[in-house]
Amino acid sequence: MDGFFSDLSGLKLVYLICAVIGGVVVLIRFVLQAFGADSGDAPDLPDGLDVDADASGDADASFTLLSVHTITSFLFLFGLVGLAMTYQGSGVYWSLLAATAAGCASAWLIGLLYRMLFSLQSSGTIPTARTVGCRGKVYLTIPENGAGVVLVTVDSRQREYDARAQDNGRIPTDTLVEVVETQGSVLVVKPV
Repeated sequence: MDGFFSDLSGLKLVYLICAVIGGVVVLIRFVLQAFGADSGDAPDLPDGLDVDADASGDADASFTLLSVHTITSFLFLFGLVGLAMTYQGSGVYWSLLAATAAGCASAWLIGLLYRMLFSLQSSGTIPTARTVGCRGKVYLTIPENGAGVVLVTVDSRQREYDARAQDNGRIPTDTLVEVVETQGSVLVVKPV
């Protein structure tokens, strides 16, 4: 083992340090993710505190060139490929070029992978405008000049919405209704 470290020139030592640092951090993050301890989830907040997150997910979900994943994968492959190239007898410039290309390719692939994963995300929210024309059933009686609750099936999924009668009349529980319009998050329904 002493022969290995005594054989290291300045550039080989840089490659080795990059590979070790990048590899250790990649391994730690992999183990943490495998056991569900990744820091990607927001912690639970005490009652009364609420954080309004960006619904589009652009800020957290987008790939940035300076994320921990990309930096560590760049360092890991930069170090490994650079070390391999120098032990193969390649010159300084070829080893630097190959190491940089491998590190950049790894960062690009990690970014592509994360973009693909985050494109699978969906909020699951159905806009109330898509309920117009759908049918449902009154779940909680709609009082005269008031609002009740209806269960409406939209895109083969049953959802619960606040609703009021089109004629401002009373509609009892279990009455079949049709959505005629929306007013914000409240549906305007009529008996069928």
